[in-house]
Amino acid sequence: MANALVGILSLFRADNFIHCIYVAPEAQRLGVGRSLVAHLRQETGQPLTLKLDTPNTNAITLYEATGWTRLSRP
Repeated sequence: MANALVGILSLFRADNFIHCIYVAPEAQRLGVGRSLVAHLRQETGQPLTLKLDTPNTNAITLYEATGWTRLSRP
């Protein structure tokens, strides 16, 4: 995976709203998602929000492990 694109994060800056985080299956659970979120938090210096439309246990685990608070349950 050296020099390969393995993850993306899309942000709507006006609201500090994360539209999407994607990590390639072969790169999941290697810290890619955590690194993307940490970098974004450092760059914005502001609270971030996101919305999860489908129950994705891997995503929920990442979000909660990186400090997100769940506002509602599916």
